[in-house]
Amino acid sequence: MGTPRASQAVASEWGGAIIGVPSSQPPNVELRHRLISLPVFYARSAASASSLEGPGMSVPKFGFSAFLKIINANPRPQRSSVRERCGPSSGGYDFHRSLRHRVRQVSFDGMSREEALESTLSIKRLPERNSAAQALQQFFAWKDEYRGTFEQNAPITFLSPGGFYKVEFKPDFMIEIDGRRTAVHLWNTKHPLDGRLVRAMLSTVAARYPVDIRPDDFAVLSLRNRTLYRWSEADRDTRALGERLLKLLDMQFATARVELGLPASPDLDEPKPRPAI
Repeated sequence: MGTPRASQAVASEWGGAIIGVPSSQPPNVELRHRLISLPVFYARSAASASSLEGPGMSVPKFGFSAFLKIINANPRPQRSSVRERCGPSSGGYDFHRSLRHRVRQVSFDGMSREEALESTLSIKRLPERNSAAQALQQFFAWKDEYRGTFEQNAPITFLSPGGFYKVEFKPDFMIEIDGRRTAVHLWNTKHPLDGRLVRAMLSTVAARYPVDIRPDDFAVLSLRNRTLYRWSEADRDTRALGERLLKLLDMQFATARVELGLPASPDLDEPKPRPAI
């Protein structure tokens, strides 16, 4: 399916994606302009970010799959997604909730594979039913290759550097892989993933997880092709890339808020429910 254009555009510079940057200038010029602007932007937003933990704040929260989707997207859908997150929302429908529920039942509640697959017949929406059944088959095939004991692991939610959004990493299970206790998040979206971007974002999770209880590794398992993306495979440049991408997405949120006529800081908004898919 190919690598998203956003990541292709700057591969020669640092292998990352320009979050929502129009392509009217040469990619490397655009990227340098964005990176040079980061210190000025954070000097201006520091006061706002420090107050975002107060009551009544309205900071959008991404589930990890939704976050990976926007990071791996091309500029136009990136901008659209950011603008949608800035506006009011009544909540989103989690298309993959039924899959995750059955994975937990099989992993921790003693449900058999046959029971799990049969139970997908009760899912009312046909596309969701078919997706869950196919993903379960992929999960079972992967599980046959990694015959470890499944454990549960605590999720983590962290605020972006500029305070414009939150990210939640919620492992579906933890299992030992190559001697490492690995917290695994399942991915079952058709959107293509760039492995380097996935490892970069896993690095941001690892950097913020309390060290005294942190797993040995973090991973995303794509049930589209049973590919496992691991934090432990990220080199120093990839880990630094993750922090840059968090800040670049902050800049997109700041721009969208100006365009939508919203206050500069999310904590000045009226409270609104947000989806975390």
